[in-house]
Amino acid sequence: MVCAKKRYFTVMEATHILLHLILSLVALLSHGPVTPTQAFGVMGTLAPMWGQFDPTQDSSTKGTYHMCVIEAGSLLPHCLGNMSRNSSVTLVDPPKDTPFLALSAGAQFTCGLIYGSQVPLCWGDLDNNKLAVPEKLQKVSYSTIASGAYHVCALRSGAAAAVDCWGRKSNGESQPPVNGGPYVSLTSGWDFSCALTALGRAVCWGALTNRTFTHNHAEPNTSFDAIFAGRSYVCGVERQTGNATCWGDNSYSQSNVPPYTRFKTIAPSMFHTCGLIRDTGVADCWGDDFYSQVNATSLGVTFSTLAAGDFYTCGVNAEDLAVRCWGNGVQGTKDFARVKVAPTVCRTARCSKHQYQLPSSFCPGMGNYKACVDCTPGLCGKRKNVITLAVLCVVLVLTVVLVAAGFTILEFRRKKLAKAVLADQELDLELLEYEKQAKRVKEYTQQELSLATGNFSSDMVIGKGAFGMVYKARLPSGEILAIKKGKLGKAASFGGELKLLSRLHHTNLVNLIGYCKQEKLLVFEFMGNGSLYDCLFVKNIKLDWSTRLKIVIQAAHGLEYLHLFADPSIIHRDVKSSNILLDEGFNAHVADFGASTLGPTENSTHVTSTSLVGTPGYVDPEYFQTMQISPKSDVYSFGVVILELFTGRKAVDLGQSIVGVVAWVEKVASEFSSLVPALDMEPPVDEEKSRILAEVLELGVCCVRPKAIDRPTMTVVASSLEKVLKHFGNPSSAREWISSPWTETTSGPSTADGHSTLEASFSSSFLAEIRLVSPK
Repeated sequence: MVCAKKRYFTVMEATHILLHLILSLVALLSHGPVTPTQAFGVMGTLAPMWGQFDPTQDSSTKGTYHMCVIEAGSLLPHCLGNMSRNSSVTLVDPPKDTPFLALSAGAQFTCGLIYGSQVPLCWGDLDNNKLAVPEKLQKVSYSTIASGAYHVCALRSGAAAAVDCWGRKSNGESQPPVNGGPYVSLTSGWDFSCALTALGRAVCWGALTNRTFTHNHAEPNTSFDAIFAGRSYVCGVERQTGNATCWGDNSYSQSNVPPYTRFKTIAPSMFHTCGLIRDTGVADCWGDDFYSQVNATSLGVTFSTLAAGDFYTCGVNAEDLAVRCWGNGVQGTKDFARVKVAPTVCRTARCSKHQYQLPSSFCPGMGNYKACVDCTPGLCGKRKNVITLAVLCVVLVLTVVLVAAGFTILEFRRKKLAKAVLADQELDLELLEYEKQAKRVKEYTQQELSLATGNFSSDMVIGKGAFGMVYKARLPSGEILAIKKGKLGKAASFGGELKLLSRLHHTNLVNLIGYCKQEKLLVFEFMGNGSLYDCLFVKNIKLDWSTRLKIVIQAAHGLEYLHLFADPSIIHRDVKSSNILLDEGFNAHVADFGASTLGPTENSTHVTSTSLVGTPGYVDPEYFQTMQISPKSDVYSFGVVILELFTGRKAVDLGQSIVGVVAWVEKVASEFSSLVPALDMEPPVDEEKSRILAEVLELGVCCVRPKAIDRPTMTVVASSLEKVLKHFGNPSSAREWISSPWTETTSGPSTADGHSTLEASFSSSFLAEIRLVSPK
């Protein structure tokens, strides 16, 4: 690539660019993004029914409710609660095997659009007001459906976007304007309906404008991005300002929208109103609070959608897709505890840049449908603060006055941005190379993993360290995974580890399942019993001898695979008991390759490192002195793990007189009389097994010899442990524990007299006196 000559912006160019940016931001403030809720009005995946009446007037309805939801994944409707107070009424049951696009509830019935065909279907008390879908409309495709108390209106799909209504007509609620439209959305109140034109004007019919209200708010003369109807009033999100305004009944201040708050969706009810704040997804409510209907902010929950009944409001928790409600009658919603609700309506329109597109599983079987959720903190990364129009005017004036300074800052930021973009491009190239090599690994979205971890809740943390955090994640399918979230500024480490792990797959490694490029997240198998360190020193789990032997041989095979069978070979560089994880069956898996590096080539024995990497107590002393690292450095660290496991002492314990386990073993090996009382263990009943276990400890001592040349290879360690295992336990069981298909047939190193170097490393008196068994 030919390098271009360095070019600086002129003052005129800088001014032009800054003015263009400011005008773009002004336009953004004036025309906020259209969200999925705005596009569909009040139709959604959550539909509480109206008509439960005031419990103070009718005690038989106290605590009652009826609500239908659309289940995430299957899109099947789930309905619970009391649909009618009249036991003599014949109710139409909701369909059991029909998926739905969206639902809208009336007084004693619910209607929805069938997923795919988008034709309407209703259930509940349909006969009294002729609420069943008329035969002539049963095959018409609609984009929106809106239920009033005893009437239904639906907006046809296509360019014409005409409105069809059926049900009660006494107040004109089922008689839309003949020459109206085309419309983009639709909403219905108790006995009226309103549609929104493409120009943002609200057109209403029925008993909204011809009725006298207490503290009436007149219909505003403005344009809206979306409108939402309550029982006898309407709220809209203004197109020019993004603010919300309500008109109609204001008897209980339900139309008094909080000032200076921008909402993305509003759920009007009977005497109270709730809305989702655009930038946070948190619910804010106002109006009558006799049944704690406005007590939403104390929940501290981010919602993806919201809907209201008469005296309560419910939302879908954006983190766990569960229904959360407040107000009267909501105790029954515990029946939905096991139902994950679809967070948004599936649609054919593209997601905006202010939204996430959820995985295709949220809109199954239809490639043209997609589910888009609005960005909220933690779900779309870092968000820029929205600057008010007044501040932008000030910025414009200051820019003209200080254009020279602005030019300097702009050039500095341009360089910084170019550098960041270049780094991202390099990482993307790494990921492209990685994706070619590792087709088996899945790419997850940040939204998926955020939902699976409760928005990376501290309650889901299962590990932490210098690299960052590890979270437990539960997917909607029920699969449990572990998510490694690195610290900020660790993009290079993420790319390196991702590229490395793409080539690794072994039973005794914690294998990579997937990744998320947006937030630099790695997705691994979940290990139910945590780390070996936790089992030994935190949980104090009593591991029997067979289990401990299984753990060391499986971990040895995992490291042997890295050293011998990975191509090119890999040095782990941070082998320690906290990086050996245990699954539900206490099978060992070597984890955390963030510090790993490629091993030496055929013509060398080591790799020179520019920095010391590892954990105190486990670091190879020869590596510490020379900065030369080799596979024998991992052998040293693994030897420390063996000593930890078979002595019950930590690698480094500041509370002991002899801090390091390596120094402690050297001490007790030279003073045999102090060995037995110093160990907090009891010997196996079988003396032969006790002697064999002593040999395992000796193997650990061989691994921690000061010079690398005196240590065995990991292959020798693994084969030596196999022999010990076969002598100790049932040979058939031993074969089950030995997971590696590459078993060395050669024996360990020998002395001139034919004895194993393991035996030669300690005297026979040591073998006779050592006593080992499970930790306390």
